[in-house]
Amino acid sequence: MSKVAVLFLAAGYGTRLQRDIQADTSGRFEAQKGVAKALLPLLGVPLISHWLKQLDQLFPLRIHHPLNHTTSKSTTAAMHCSFLSRQTRYRHPQNGIIETDPHDSFGTAVRVTSLIEKPHPTTTKSRLACPCFYYFSHEALGKIHEFVDGSIARGEGLEARDAAGRLIEWLVLRYPVYTTGISGRLDIGGLDSYIEAEEYLKST
Repeated sequence: MSKVAVLFLAAGYGTRLQRDIQADTSGRFEAQKGVAKALLPLLGVPLISHWLKQLDQLFPLRIHHPLNHTTSKSTTAAMHCSFLSRQTRYRHPQNGIIETDPHDSFGTAVRVTSLIEKPHPTTTKSRLACPCFYYFSHEALGKIHEFVDGSIARGEGLEARDAAGRLIEWLVLRYPVYTTGISGRLDIGGLDSYIEAEEYLKST
């Protein structure tokens, strides 16, 4: 079996969720205050543990310590990058939306022509929501440095590069990026979606 590297982007602040929890007056979520999103309990189990369980069913996992900085720089050119998305009910402004070219495809995947981070509903007719679930070729990983270094050189603020969607938004304009549909995912952004996720897991 080919080796597969899985990187969890688990260092986010979870600002919106924590803001909702702080504002909640029910007292039901006191234990969740200040807890990193990846460690928030769903049915008593940290969110990231649900992912690890699912992946371990596909292939044995070797867990490494998380990284908080990059120690090397790759100069390999990108050939392609593909990521997954699903067609879903449009919920402005929570989702990044992708536009595709159905005439440019291979297998069940179609080429992505643009990714728009959390657009207004009138900005695009597309209703394809893009979760943060990406597959990168080895060559494409080297382009992350080009993206970050270019953003810094242009004097852009951190918000221009601190979300994975910004990288994909930049990448699709320069390299072939393809998408295919998936069904079923939990998107925890604010407190309402956190409660919704718990209710969903209780029913399954």
